Amino acid sequence: MAHPSIVLSVHFSNFSLYQISLPDELLDLLSLLKFDSEDRMSLTRHIYAFLHFYESHEIDSEELVCVLSFLTLEGRANRWCHTLSPASIHSLLPFHRELH
Repeated sequence: MAHPSIVLSVHFSNFSLYQISLPDELLDLLSLLKFDSEDRMSLTRHIYAFLHFYESHEIDSEELVCVLSFLTLEGRANRWCHTLSPASIHSLLPFHRELH
């Protein structure tokens, strides 16, 4: 069973995806990767855990990977994301560098 569609924020307005619907199992696993810290080591661990997550689930859409990464951010990290300009997220590596 899939969750209701997730409408993407303006940070992804340059993506061809407008909304996504993900299976419950995927969102449940993704919820284990939540991140809300400014500590560099925990951020690095989070990024590696996320990279392992998307590779092990064979997610090959760069846009979807960026969106899923965004969905793991909570608290301060999520608030930081909302300071980004619309359409500013283009790929995972620059997004993670900026987050770092």
